[in-house]
Amino acid sequence: MSEPRFGKEPYTALLGDPPGYQRSTAPRLPWWQWALLVLAMLGTVMALLLRHEAQTSHWQARELSRHAATLHHHVAPGPSDTLRFPLHGPFDERMGYTGIPGFTERLLARGFEVSAQARHNDALRAHLARGWFAPHVEKTHTGLTVYDCSREPLHAFRYPFRRFDSFDSVPPVVVQALLFIENRDLLDPGRPQMNPAVDWVRFTRAVIGQLGSHIDADIDTHGGSTLATQIEKYRHSPGGITHDAREKLRQMASASVRAYLHGADTLPVRRQLVLDYLNTVPLSAAPRHGEVHGLGDGLWVWFGTDFDSAMAALSTAAGSAQEPTARALALRQAVALMIAHRRPSWYLAQGRAELDSATDAHLRLLAEAGIIDTAWRDAALRQRLVFRDMAHNPPQLPAAGGKGITAVRTRLAGLLGTSLYRLDRLDAQADTTLNGRLQHAVSAYLGRLEDPDFARSQELLGERLLQADTLGEVRYSFTLLESTPQGNLVRVQTDTTQQPLDINEGSKLELGSTAKLRVLATYLELVAELHGRLAPLEPAALRAAGPDPQDSLSRWAVQHLSGAKDRSLGAMLDAAMERRFSASPHEQFFTGGGLHSFHNFNPKDDTREPTLREAMQASINLPFVRLLQEVVQHTMDRATGGSARLLQDPLDPRREAYLARFADQEGQTFLRRFWRKTDPRRADKPQALADGGDADRVHPLEAWLAAYRQQHPQATLGDAIAASTAERQEAYQWLFRTRARDAQDARIHTMLEAEAFQDIQRRWSRLGYPFGQLVPSLATALGSSGDRPAALAELMGIIVNGGVRLPTYRIANLRFAADTPWETALRPTPATGERVMVPEVARALKKALSDVVEAGTARRLAGSFKSPSGADFAPGGKTGTGDNRVVVNGRGGLALNRTATFVFYLGPKHFGSVTAYVVGPNAANHRFTSGLPVQILRSMAPVLMAQLDGEPGSGCPREP
Repeated sequence: MSEPRFGKEPYTALLGDPPGYQRSTAPRLPWWQWALLVLAMLGTVMALLLRHEAQTSHWQARELSRHAATLHHHVAPGPSDTLRFPLHGPFDERMGYTGIPGFTERLLARGFEVSAQARHNDALRAHLARGWFAPHVEKTHTGLTVYDCSREPLHAFRYPFRRFDSFDSVPPVVVQALLFIENRDLLDPGRPQMNPAVDWVRFTRAVIGQLGSHIDADIDTHGGSTLATQIEKYRHSPGGITHDAREKLRQMASASVRAYLHGADTLPVRRQLVLDYLNTVPLSAAPRHGEVHGLGDGLWVWFGTDFDSAMAALSTAAGSAQEPTARALALRQAVALMIAHRRPSWYLAQGRAELDSATDAHLRLLAEAGIIDTAWRDAALRQRLVFRDMAHNPPQLPAAGGKGITAVRTRLAGLLGTSLYRLDRLDAQADTTLNGRLQHAVSAYLGRLEDPDFARSQELLGERLLQADTLGEVRYSFTLLESTPQGNLVRVQTDTTQQPLDINEGSKLELGSTAKLRVLATYLELVAELHGRLAPLEPAALRAAGPDPQDSLSRWAVQHLSGAKDRSLGAMLDAAMERRFSASPHEQFFTGGGLHSFHNFNPKDDTREPTLREAMQASINLPFVRLLQEVVQHTMDRATGGSARLLQDPLDPRREAYLARFADQEGQTFLRRFWRKTDPRRADKPQALADGGDADRVHPLEAWLAAYRQQHPQATLGDAIAASTAERQEAYQWLFRTRARDAQDARIHTMLEAEAFQDIQRRWSRLGYPFGQLVPSLATALGSSGDRPAALAELMGIIVNGGVRLPTYRIANLRFAADTPWETALRPTPATGERVMVPEVARALKKALSDVVEAGTARRLAGSFKSPSGADFAPGGKTGTGDNRVVVNGRGGLALNRTATFVFYLGPKHFGSVTAYVVGPNAANHRFTSGLPVQILRSMAPVLMAQLDGEPGSGCPREP
């Protein structure tokens, strides 16, 4: 047996060992232990580094500030083809950033062009391509700004309405309460480079909580959001909420880059975050107000609390507070809104009791943290949240002032396809053509006309003018435009109503004798056309032209050119103005399907036979009725090749076609009239229809319609019209019989007259007439077809511009998202005018309008516009008075409105209209005529001349 061996093994020397060397024979550590030791050391170092980074954000500050410094954008002329716009986010939608591509597309289709747009550098494009939000200094208090032609602000909508101007203006208790609830270490001055987007402790706790909730749904999860990420969320995330973890990471990354946009020191940025949050935090929406953002608006909208008073109370020290109750209530309301942000639509509506309880809990926590003392806590706990009564005391929005501004905003909203509410909240600027000083001066002048003393001083009281006891019932409208090489620029547009409706452009008014200007323009255009066709002919060819016997206009043209020494167009137009027409009212006119009589305003004119020039000056009715009759007859003859032949030849095949069309149209008219009468649900249904009684007692179409509706109870009027084509012709078979010749002629004449008025309407439309049809009656010569002051002003502009129709501009430039990565500027595309009237006709009309002022119905205006500088401001124009009533049994009944209008030009460049009107039954109490707007313009002459012929700078630039 071998002996046991104890102790260490003897060392066996190795080759190369020095004499006496003894190698250690201690046991070695395994390799994996060494690996664990190294990992532990690295972990310790890493933990220390992470702890240091979490405390100081040193590495984040260095790298993120470097990255942020590479992100740039600039603005360059013309459109950009690489611009990336936001696709979502409540803030981006409200400010209009997501809508800029759509706005641009609509504006390009409506005569605008992109004059300048932002460009992104490669780094910014790559940043946005990652899905991160664009880093730039965001606007928290902005909206639509409208400038006049001199870049003076006319309208500046700013939202939110109430806000803190700076961080220092926020009461300290508000800051401390907010940070205690949302982000306690945000303003730590000992961490100058702190990343405000990430609170690592809260973020880690939130991650662990989310992981745990997947294991056990009852585990409470904590939020990891900071103020910075909350702002990113409610501004830029889809719907203003965090849908998933990826969206949360996008918020954190975007907020981090934004924090270091101006360098590594973030304390100023963190102070700005507190300010921005307090000014922009979303707090649901309220009736009659809309969206609510920010503590200031929240206090006023939800509690009716004056923001300035509440902040003053919160800034007051406890010992010096004069109203401790107000101080306590202000604190309670402010804390409640800080809590409500978590679920604003719930807490501020159905969850108000829960909000009260949560506020109590937070007030106690604020006291425990030493932010408020116990006395303030107890006083706040004794208060209750009392919300505004939205039904009886709604939070009304401030109204936009001035009709000119309203007109610009309405037009801009139409161009962009948005509402006025959303328009005002866009980050946009609009340069207008309005002369702000003149706009205010005219508006102020018109507003003073309700004062009897002022009206008397302006010589506006008297017969056919105003009455002192009804001054408040009369409303006024005024428009002034300036002709420039770029187009017609609206300088003034105002009225004295406080309603959105613009009487200049949004109404259809009977403006009386102003229609004579349109009739005269059509007449002179026809004369010019006849001159162009007949003047080149020799006398023998002229005599052989052989116009229709009923076409008196063509016969006159042939006669004039056959004997005139001066065959020029100008001479022929002058001769046309000297033609005489009877003013006698003792004649009935077959027009509009029946016999009608017309009267002159002044009975003394009844025996006259004035020239057209004289009739225009004195605005005599019957000559213009007869002139329009001649125009209609001429148009009828041109369309049919001679209406007399059509009416005289009973075998003309066109007669049957006209009668068939008449039967179809009048049959449709009867069907519409019978539609309500034959409603099966009517209790007062006629007995002859209800029991199928004697058919001779009802119109055949009425009987057919009653039977049709019984068989087809779900049918519409359109269905009935479509199904009754044959029945309508059958009902009028009597009209096609040869013994009904007179009835046939009357109806064919009515159809021909209607066609002639369609042709006249197309002529009027080319000259700016705003409506799609005319009343097919000679009463159109006296205004029965209606008109608009703005449309008459456009006609005046065509005359002033020598027959050229120039585009009318109110908006000169548009700029969206100024000083942002999406800045886009647009301007009207330069447009050339369209010649719609030969120059000779325009000159003849302008001379006739000048005569109205020099010796006609507007003669009180003569000599009123004298320029000290010697500029020519001699006026011309046309007057018109409309008395619109419901006619019953041929007699005027209930008054609808009364209008008096003067459409004018002032010198070679300016033109417009002034209108006085009364709407409603009270119109019957007024007797003013067109002398009223003429006198208003005369008395406004000093106001207008101060701007039109004032010192340099009082007017406007000449470019739109």
